[in-house]
Amino acid sequence: LGNSVIMEVREPSELKGELGAIQGGINITVVQITQRLNELEKYKEKEIITVCRSGGRAHAAAAILLKAGFKKVFNMSGGMTAFRQAKNKEKHF
Repeated sequence: LGNSVIMEVREPSELKGELGAIQGGINITVVQITQRLNELEKYKEKEIITVCRSGGRAHAAAAILLKAGFKKVFNMSGGMTAFRQAKNKEKHF
């Protein structure tokens, strides 16, 4: 992913569930973002891709980051559910 950071905004227990986690991602839940903005400062010049189960929490997380002055923030459309469905389709070709 080079200049991108994957930010998992799901609860830690969800990362161990059926959908798993994206390797190399950082986990800061959507409710923790505001209190942990200082930890994200080092990523301010990188693209931050927010991820949750289906996209709702990731959208909220992206809005918080944009309001805090982060410029390159993206929400993974469809979340981990869509990511895993796409991965499963790849295996069938």
